Amino acid sequence: MNAMPAGVYRIDASGTVRGHVSVVAGADAGAQSVGRNFFEDIAPCTNCEAFRGRVEALLANGGGVDTFAFKLRFPWSAAVVQARIFSFDPNGAWILLAHRDQPGAGALPYPVQMAS
Repeated sequence: MNAMPAGVYRIDASGTVRGHVSVVAGADAGAQSVGRNFFEDIAPCTNCEAFRGRVEALLANGGGVDTFAFKLRFPWSAAVVQARIFSFDPNGAWILLAHRDQPGAGALPYPVQMAS
């Protein structure tokens, strides 16, 4: 379980969450996210070019995989995560978020870039 991502989200092309599992909060927490916009309602700190822009670029190109470090900033805390975005068509993507200090998150071969 420690090697699993902290959160996995399935979003459609508009950013609406279609599925969510949180290893931290438990599977039941996912129901609260479904139907809400990931970038605007769930994690507004990702509603920027450094995160949302990368997701939209993958969708515009018909899919792909992108892995990058990102600092999630919430009113109650902040955490650097490794984000992995998987998209196999322009209709949606999978977002996997793993804490950088979590086993299995892996090291990135480049410096962490923080979005402001």
